[in-house]
Amino acid sequence: MARLSQTTKTKQLTTTADVKSPSQDEIDAYKNKKQQEKVSKASVDASAEANKAKLPVSRLLSRATAVAETLAQHSDATTFFHNTVEMRKDMDYTSIRALKFMRKYLDKETMDNLPYPKSEPKDVSGTNQPDNFDLFKTTRLNVLGESVAHSTSFYMTVAEAMPDGKDATQFLHWIDMGEKDLKSAPPEYLDKGKVWYKSERAIHKQTLNTLLKAVRTAAHIHLQEQKISQCSDVVFEWYKDKETGEIARSPRPIWIMSKKEGIGSIKDWSVGQFLNWKITQRAMQEGTLARIKADSKSISQTAGPTTTTLSKARDVHNWTEEYENMNAIVSYLFEKPEFEQARWLQFNSSIHETDDAKYTAFKLRAYLNQAFSDAVFEDEVKQLVVARDKK
Repeated sequence: MARLSQTTKTKQLTTTADVKSPSQDEIDAYKNKKQQEKVSKASVDASAEANKAKLPVSRLLSRATAVAETLAQHSDATTFFHNTVEMRKDMDYTSIRALKFMRKYLDKETMDNLPYPKSEPKDVSGTNQPDNFDLFKTTRLNVLGESVAHSTSFYMTVAEAMPDGKDATQFLHWIDMGEKDLKSAPPEYLDKGKVWYKSERAIHKQTLNTLLKAVRTAAHIHLQEQKISQCSDVVFEWYKDKETGEIARSPRPIWIMSKKEGIGSIKDWSVGQFLNWKITQRAMQEGTLARIKADSKSISQTAGPTTTTLSKARDVHNWTEEYENMNAIVSYLFEKPEFEQARWLQFNSSIHETDDAKYTAFKLRAYLNQAFSDAVFEDEVKQLVVARDKK
């Protein structure tokens, strides 16, 4: 291999020596610049992805707003939706309005001696009012003239005796006659088919249940107020509308304070929470808010929208919604025979898994056991179930 001349070597070394190495500051500045470019690009990319992800949501929000704005341009639509809101408020206010009229037209002695809602003979046994209870059993004649067992209540009897209740009871009687194909039934109730009978029956039962809930809840409020008035430490007040002086149409129209604890103890409550309180004889003797709360362990101890710690799939405000929920459960469990066994196994095992599931299932079981405690009624329903399951 030919050797490089000494001159060439010198030139190469000289050339290399002339190139200056960057300082540490220059190196750091260069690295920072590259890092900033990298971060900037990542930020732009992330922003683009975020905007891309938000685009469908933005479109949905725009469409939803457009729907509302279109409806708002028409007075008949806005009037309807406004009335719907007011009707909802009135529905929540029903028991308080019922209480107003009951106190206005019934004397205090009658109000104070109303039976405690859903009380049974055993609940008043040994008291000075052993005949003052709500739930009882009797007999009545059916459309065939037969005497049959009948479970009813004081407040259902009140509901059935009111003008709308009388009409509903009469319609239900005609529906039963038509369904039995009795020739004495009004012609318009004959040969209607089971779907029609079922639908019409539900309408008139809803009327009775609406009246029942109004008077029973109003009585419950009054009796609960009578109890709490005997607790010397407790201040109970209704929020009042400044203009009308009436009880405010608020979801939480009650405020309660402990005299001992002072203003700091004031909390607002819903009617439902107030009615869930267990104001025992001991609480009335001690007279303290603390004792009421201690005796009412199932209710929320702080002001809140619910009275228990159990989660809710949806709110239930009346019998119709309660029935729809029960019907949905039954449909889920039994509507499709191919899934029935699997769903039963899931249902059975899941109840054993959490305390909340055990609590809910047991409370429902106790409620249903009470509803079907009458042997005659239970047998009648069993026959109904068997007949329907054959179809």
